[in-house]
Amino acid sequence: MTETVMARGARTMEINGADVVIDYGAAEAEVAALRAGAAVMDRSAWSRLQLAGHDHLDFIQRMATNDFAQLPTGSGRATVFPDARGRMIDHVVVYGWEDEVVMVGGLGADKRLAQWLRQYIFFRDQVTVVDMTAATGMLTLYGPQGRALAEAVLGELPTEPYFFAPNGDVAALVAGSAPLGGHGINLIAEEPHLSALWARLTAAGARPVGYRAYEALRIEAGYPAYGYEITEAYNPLEAGLLGAVSFTKGCYIGQEVVARLDTYQKLKQHLMGLRFAAPVIAAPGVSLQMGMDSVGVLTSFSPLGDPPVGLGYVRASCAEDGATVSVLTPRGRANATLVALPGRWTRPYGFEGEVEG
Repeated sequence: MTETVMARGARTMEINGADVVIDYGAAEAEVAALRAGAAVMDRSAWSRLQLAGHDHLDFIQRMATNDFAQLPTGSGRATVFPDARGRMIDHVVVYGWEDEVVMVGGLGADKRLAQWLRQYIFFRDQVTVVDMTAATGMLTLYGPQGRALAEAVLGELPTEPYFFAPNGDVAALVAGSAPLGGHGINLIAEEPHLSALWARLTAAGARPVGYRAYEALRIEAGYPAYGYEITEAYNPLEAGLLGAVSFTKGCYIGQEVVARLDTYQKLKQHLMGLRFAAPVIAAPGVSLQMGMDSVGVLTSFSPLGDPPVGLGYVRASCAEDGATVSVLTPRGRANATLVALPGRWTRPYGFEGEVEG
């Protein structure tokens, strides 16, 4: 987190082993800014790795679910790094830049993913994996007015990732991110550039938002998150990350398992949205019930949704849009309607209609 962010009296909490701003004292107003205005969030704790060297794309090709035979400069592509069982280590977006890539992954995932990748670098591989998370920061602009505000501060945005240095005093990587409220734009930079960007964006009218408001819209949008829906308990097909998987590229770690699940339609569960009927507080990890039967597990929850919302994995035979499940809360059982997640994670990655997939 930047010094500027902390100076604003932000409330912080440790999540996935990383310190994040949870709110600025008015989470409901922050949600409103995400829905109707322009908002800026310090997402410096989200992982950022750099892969470089002559063989870096070949290395990603044999490690990841998507096709990286080529990644043109200025393009972005989402992928999953699975283990040998086809289960997820992390879901990342890979940005191509000249002879290297920058990967943005989950909150607090950097050390786990860097360790995972490094153990598969062979003796003759010309690949380096550098964890940039501590050395850089990342701000993300959200909201329906996010792009207009970004262009007012930074100038016209192209449709692909790029580096910029307005007035020669700020250097950053600008790239599309999964949208909340209409837009999503990542700004990755070193200090003091990040603090300068924060000051410019907030002076132009971007409202600072924290993790609680972000979670409300993330869950409403059906985006799976590292440590919640993206874990080594689930595979990318169960999580609905079809746009991050190539079924024609050939071998990668876990490929046979993923291909078999797709070919024979053997998914045990599906990620579903939940909309609660009344104000409620629910804890991720509780069972989803249909009558007396446990049919799944709640993985994410936000009371700030409209209505309160959640995500959960539901047994395939029960994962029907409009079905009712119940969860145990501190005030007893509460009902929620299952919602089939929209067709996100399937379009090309860019600034217009950005979807990580």
